[in-house]
Amino acid sequence: MREALNNHSYKTTLHDTEFSDQELEKKGFTPCSDLYASGAEVVFLVTMHQQYTQLDFKRLAESGVRVIVDGRNQLNQEQVENAGMRYIGIGR
Repeated sequence: MREALNNHSYKTTLHDTEFSDQELEKKGFTPCSDLYASGAEVVFLVTMHQQYTQLDFKRLAESGVRVIVDGRNQLNQEQVENAGMRYIGIGR
């Protein structure tokens, strides 16, 4: 997914609570250590680490996030939309 987005001139970063920034860089990713200060307009959730079960949707929306793509179908669609973001659930 990262490669496809980068090929279309989108900037991509990766936030993962299980890896350090150095580990992400070694894997070829641009790390994002603060999800709420990432500048992202779209967030793709592809793993469900514990920290992601407690996302502050209002804070994400206030930081500029407009769309959340939930690849795990774990987020509450109503909460995401009530915070002012579009919710896309893969397979829903």
